[in-house]
Amino acid sequence: MAKDNICVIYDDDESYAKRLMGIINDSKDIPYRAKVFTKEEEFNRYILANKTDVLMVNEEQYTYGINHEDIKTDDNSVIVLCEDEKEAGIINDKKDLIKVQASKYAQSRIKYIYKEIKKYLTDGRLVLFTGMACQIEGLKSYLRKEYSNLYTADLICMGIPSPGVWRGYLDTTFQGESIRHVNFKDKTYGWRVFALRIETDRRSFLQKRFDNAFFQCMLKTYSLRPSCFNCPFKKEERLSDFTLADCWGTVEEVPQLDDDKGLSSVIVHSSKGWRLWEELAPWLDTEEVTLASIVAHNENLVRNRQGSACRDEFYKLFSRSPQKALAWCGCNLQSGKWLRNKLLIKRVLKKIVGR
Repeated sequence: MAKDNICVIYDDDESYAKRLMGIINDSKDIPYRAKVFTKEEEFNRYILANKTDVLMVNEEQYTYGINHEDIKTDDNSVIVLCEDEKEAGIINDKKDLIKVQASKYAQSRIKYIYKEIKKYLTDGRLVLFTGMACQIEGLKSYLRKEYSNLYTADLICMGIPSPGVWRGYLDTTFQGESIRHVNFKDKTYGWRVFALRIETDRRSFLQKRFDNAFFQCMLKTYSLRPSCFNCPFKKEERLSDFTLADCWGTVEEVPQLDDDKGLSSVIVHSSKGWRLWEELAPWLDTEEVTLASIVAHNENLVRNRQGSACRDEFYKLFSRSPQKALAWCGCNLQSGKWLRNKLLIKRVLKKIVGR
């Protein structure tokens, strides 16, 4: 069958987009030839100059990232690709806080949250929005004004792993199982050696981060989104009221607070944030440290990660076989064990020097 019709796929998740392109181009029954775009500039250039028979576009980019007037196709020829990650949600009751607890190394779909938050704020309700620094700036840009009843908190972020890699990991590791609960930072082995815990309908899975293929993909930067390598939101001064993170390294300065169950750093950016912090602080065990100390042990606050030279090789393999790519990424787990031992050695040496 001749494939004279063009199907354009626009999604910044490179692995997902290329897998979808492969399915379309390899199928004899689909009368389309697929082209993939993962960068906004390249997509816009193409769409302005060419008519598209079918456009497949990521839901978030369809909503916020493209000019619909530039698309030269019929309305019924646009397919919006909806990711299956958990949507960002609103919590109104203390008993529901469990739903947003535990670390989550996967992207939430913002969808209509900004619109709902604006309605809450206009109605005079008190709102706390937590997300990445980019999402905080997105919210502030959407609102276009300050609200006294809005508090925001962002997280120190190394980058967002690809949803496609996460789906591939689940599909290959838990094939035929129903996922019931995921905790990316289980502390069974302690805070420093946290683990991935996944509860399914058949078993309880627990694996240390240094021994886990999904974490290895993320820590080696194979699975991080390309935009995260050039993130403009990594900086000390932020639009949020608070920045939160694990207090890696700096914990050594306050050993009296170290119970190996976790210690957080809280950076306060605004006067409104300071007023709230002064109300909360008496209920917490706290010690003041310098911002320089936090940055020294968690450079993700201000510096972007560099993509691995093996990243393209990983995605080429992943587009053909997620299982083989994950096995390739996780096969050299000695590097993870070396990093774990290196961190242990550094802590021991610091304690010896400090005696």
